[in-house]
Amino acid sequence: MVCSGVRFSKIQCIYGVLLSIWGCGFLMLHLSENGISLKYFFQYSTSIDSKSLRMLMSLPSLISMQSNGSALSPLQSIYIAKANALHFYDLPKRRTAITYTEITTANRDTRFPLAPDFSFHIRYNKSQVTLYEDYGPGCIFRIYLFPPLPTDNEAIYKMTSRDLETLSIDIVVDGVQHQYSLKQIMEGRVSPFVYPLNTQHPTPASGMGAYTPFCYKRSMIIYYNHNKAFPENLFQLTVSCTSNEMKCPVKLYASISRYKFPIGTDVEPFRGNEAELDAVANVAALLKSPESHGPDSGKSCEMTCFELCAKCQRVIFHRIHSSGVISSLKFRVFESDTKRLAVDWSGVLLTAYFDVESTPQINRIPLGSLFGAVGSLNDFNGAAFGRRSKYCGYVEDDNLPETVSTGYFYLPMPFWDEALIVLEGSKYLADPHTVCYQVTSTKNYYSEHDTGYLHASKSYFSDDVSGWRSVLNVSDGWGHLVALGMEIDNLRAIRDVPLAYRWAVLQADNVIYIDGSKSPAVMGTGLEDYFSYAHGFSQAENTSYAFVGVHHASPKRKEPLTWHCYRQHILDPIPFRSALQFVMEGTDSKKFTAEVQPLDYHAYRLRKLDDQATISHLALYYYRPEIEATKPCDQLIFCDEESERLHEFQIVSRTSKSSGNTFAVDSKRFIGDSAHDEEISACGRSFTRGDIFQFVFRISSNTVNRDLVLTRTFHANVFQWNDKANIKVNDLDLGHWFIPMGPLSSEYSLRQESLILPHLKFSGETRNLTIHVTIAPLTHWRDLSYRMCFL
Repeated sequence: MVCSGVRFSKIQCIYGVLLSIWGCGFLMLHLSENGISLKYFFQYSTSIDSKSLRMLMSLPSLISMQSNGSALSPLQSIYIAKANALHFYDLPKRRTAITYTEITTANRDTRFPLAPDFSFHIRYNKSQVTLYEDYGPGCIFRIYLFPPLPTDNEAIYKMTSRDLETLSIDIVVDGVQHQYSLKQIMEGRVSPFVYPLNTQHPTPASGMGAYTPFCYKRSMIIYYNHNKAFPENLFQLTVSCTSNEMKCPVKLYASISRYKFPIGTDVEPFRGNEAELDAVANVAALLKSPESHGPDSGKSCEMTCFELCAKCQRVIFHRIHSSGVISSLKFRVFESDTKRLAVDWSGVLLTAYFDVESTPQINRIPLGSLFGAVGSLNDFNGAAFGRRSKYCGYVEDDNLPETVSTGYFYLPMPFWDEALIVLEGSKYLADPHTVCYQVTSTKNYYSEHDTGYLHASKSYFSDDVSGWRSVLNVSDGWGHLVALGMEIDNLRAIRDVPLAYRWAVLQADNVIYIDGSKSPAVMGTGLEDYFSYAHGFSQAENTSYAFVGVHHASPKRKEPLTWHCYRQHILDPIPFRSALQFVMEGTDSKKFTAEVQPLDYHAYRLRKLDDQATISHLALYYYRPEIEATKPCDQLIFCDEESERLHEFQIVSRTSKSSGNTFAVDSKRFIGDSAHDEEISACGRSFTRGDIFQFVFRISSNTVNRDLVLTRTFHANVFQWNDKANIKVNDLDLGHWFIPMGPLSSEYSLRQESLILPHLKFSGETRNLTIHVTIAPLTHWRDLSYRMCFL
């Protein structure tokens, strides 16, 4: 039965008639602990009207700081209530005045890349550890957690969610405490921790991940509460056992992703009231069937088909001398001779050009990698792109099945002059395939200057993980990473070695550097942890959620092993203003600072066909090149008499004669910086609680209301944990500047941290701007330099 161009069962359309006030809809049951709730019994989506479309594209990014100084709820950036539909029109827009970080339990002793990444926390108490602490406005997005569990394999895999009922986390938002049991988080049935925003792994041994945003205006602290006392010296025990490859008493992994906004941004804090919980549950309900609730909802699906052979090409979309936005792509790939859906779509390559670029922004990306169709047809339930069973008709009667697994892609692709999309048959496409597609486009209301082009980058490697692998490296422009896919194939365990070395690929942590910073914004805790899994995806193979998943994996860990996984940074795109470098850490203690060279596509395919181990990454990101003159900056360098004089450095309050004393560092490196291997020798000044010092920046600018960023480069002694200070800029109190954790070795003991300042008002037009900075440390504070720049 067809209803408004969409095929439904008789029962669904009967409900559509009975509830005609709502129109034709999609039947969806919401299961609660008490049974079926009618609240989300009837979920439907309709077309997004042109007025709403104009608004969604033309407004500044909903999760950036707005002109009125407000940042809206992150879920509002993907949901339009009027159509009860998902959309992703906010994604191409420039993110301004935002810093991205992941606070993790990563081992900061960078000398030993295979050292375990657990139980390094901000603070330690008797039966509680602090996982996260921050001050000023911000939002957290993903909470990944692997709690302390039995180390015996037989015992751990017998555990269920019921065993987690006495374990909990406290999320303290602006001083208001919200407590959730790990049982609730793992099961993902009750808002705000609800599937598919939340994982629903079958066992605690598989870890747990929640992509529910929690925003705060003044502060947030997250505690993990254990059901028994921790060892009194848990920190020292963890340092000792991880560095000496001993058995550790407590293994608690955690990773929390966050955006931080400038002081003064009007963020709506999480309150946990009924309206907020209903909004989370409603979006989650739509995300259970993203193929039916995307930006093209309410429009019929009619596909055009053609036969594709090896080394053949077909143009499926071309617009010239006009603007537009490609809002949706749908694909199916069939075996031409049998009319059966193909299991492997990797022989069909996608290329896209936008606005007459000589190099395509999307260059020969296999459809199999994009839609998770490389050796399996398991559901791939990604929010913005994936593959699920869906009804689609055909422009011509091709005698093909109409309800079958269909790839969908909702990341907007704006253009202003020309767009060209081409499908190509790889030379490895052994037999002709029938490819069916639908391209949906709409008007372009984006501001061109503040909108990025969609890019896709695919990289290929062998299983050599001794050095670091480049996943993405872009510069000379701004943008943000929105998704990462990874395919690991034909992997075999290394025998007769310690467990960490047996699966070295899984120990290759993700490390992300933003805007040329020497300190990583992200220090991962393991490959599978980045995708919200644990224990090498064990017991959670072939599971898929809105933003993370491993949709294709070897059953029961049968060798050779396969893991195809994804993470979609839809709620938390990773923004950069000038550069982004994403690497997978090397694992060999003697070679981890060297780069492993990638394979070309031909070498990769031959190696894979020969059943040799391979690794590939697919990065999707928005980017706009922006080559401009060096942005105005000013830098204070401590111990440099001329620099200190010019910047009017002075100590206005001392706790002792040693306040502000100089110190020297020799041949030190930045914590976590394994990809650059840069040694620094420098001089700095040391302060402590009760000291107050100040200095002045003078920057020439032709604007009077731009965002400024203050970057601190500093040193910490070994085990010096949690730097904290009060800061004022031009007498504006910015509150606490808190920088969590610290070094575990003397060699890797340098750090950089940036703080985006609120809009500062200056009178007059073009002139030298004077910016006064006052810092009052609340802990040990060992500074090398400060740098102030316009964004």
